[in-house]
Amino acid sequence: MNDENVDPGQAAIFNDQPALVRTVRAFWRTNPFFILAITFLLGVLPLVFAVLASPVGSVVYYMPTETFDGDLCVLADVPNGRCVEKQVGYSFAINWWPVLVVLMPFSLFFAFSSVQQMQRVFRNMLAHGMFCASDWSPPSNESKVVPDLKKMVRYMWVTFSISGLVIFLLIAWTMFNDWYCVVHAPLTQGELLTNVTADKRPALCQNMAGQELDWSISAIFASNAGIALPAHSVVPSTTVNWWFSAYVYFLMSVQLSLLMIYFCFVFSLAVTVFRLRQGSTNLRIIPNLKSADPLDRMGFENFEPVMQPCILVTILSFIMAFLMRLQNEYLRSKEPGNVFQFMFSGIDDLVSADGGLKNVGLLFDTGLLGDPNSQIGGPAVIVVFALVSVVLAFLLRRTAIEARNQVQAAVNHPEKSPKILALYGMDRDEVLEKLTKVSVWPLGWPRLRQMLTLAGFGIACFYFYKLAFVWIAIVLIRLLQGGLTGKSEA
Repeated sequence: MNDENVDPGQAAIFNDQPALVRTVRAFWRTNPFFILAITFLLGVLPLVFAVLASPVGSVVYYMPTETFDGDLCVLADVPNGRCVEKQVGYSFAINWWPVLVVLMPFSLFFAFSSVQQMQRVFRNMLAHGMFCASDWSPPSNESKVVPDLKKMVRYMWVTFSISGLVIFLLIAWTMFNDWYCVVHAPLTQGELLTNVTADKRPALCQNMAGQELDWSISAIFASNAGIALPAHSVVPSTTVNWWFSAYVYFLMSVQLSLLMIYFCFVFSLAVTVFRLRQGSTNLRIIPNLKSADPLDRMGFENFEPVMQPCILVTILSFIMAFLMRLQNEYLRSKEPGNVFQFMFSGIDDLVSADGGLKNVGLLFDTGLLGDPNSQIGGPAVIVVFALVSVVLAFLLRRTAIEARNQVQAAVNHPEKSPKILALYGMDRDEVLEKLTKVSVWPLGWPRLRQMLTLAGFGIACFYFYKLAFVWIAIVLIRLLQGGLTGKSEA
């Protein structure tokens, strides 16, 4: 918003802040479309390189199954099922390139848009009389509403900045540790660390549960005696593999840090709203009874430009975690082919030809959920959903309910009633009638029930991943049947 047309006292709420707050705000005011474009370009570069210029995009090896009893898989072991052919190239790594090319750019686009709307939200609420002093007096220099709002904004941004810094350092260290042990150490030693004695492993890499056979260390596949490759296989050089993996990991760590820092913004907003509800400041938040909102949210629709992108970021974050869960499941499973074939393998055992369910018990197979990445991703998904749910379903909703109830109580109080009626410029019956119509849910979409349904279904799909693909298969079958038969619902 242009500060030239804003009251100087209100502009000071956002502009007259400590250097830390001004610096963080300046960064998060970067044009979201620029963020979308630059993150897309940086993410598509390794995909183009992997597909067109390097064998890292398509890497195949033979994985032994439980029935294999030899030393090393060969082509003859594949038809009889003693070994399976696994495609682990970067072009088939759904937890990497789809995230960097599509999901992360749009997540950061919505995240930056959400943060930038916060200033507009406070200004609109102040302009439409949604803040008043604790004694029901209107905003003025005497009531100190503007100075208190300035303190609240500073508290929110300082909380955001400090918690964001902590999260950034935590993510950066976690990603470096993962890259160092899973990629750097095997490539420099030319051997899987699982095959190296503990005394020869780096001190950081004593836990080898995260070691995977995929594109990130494919350079050592040809020289490793324990890994069988098809005769036509070509692997990248160690140097190319190292730099490619380092770039992809660095890009992911930066973008993941920004994404998690955004959720620190959601957390700081939650803390700020909680302090407002608790009466920690001289401010009250009250409904805007003159709002023209068709859903009768009476001013609380102002939170929608901040919180609706938050919902979209949360959905995209879940998809990222789900793809990570699926990729890790594929890498450890004994299923042949690539990950795209793996997604719908076994669907015929669960979905009948007419789009119905069979063998329902198979839906609740968690697969190989014990891998460390899924163990981290699962709680992370739950925490993110819980955080957004608390902010929306509890804090904002409860704030709207309490604001409505406080105004109702004040209107019915003989001493406070004249002040609240003067504040609104309406008569008593009109105020009470408006208050009965207040909708306490701040979003047009999703509604409360829809959001809780999305959250529950998402968490269930993360742990029982086949649920998602069975649902997709049923929808596709029924759509196809309806199209072929020409049936349509009246």
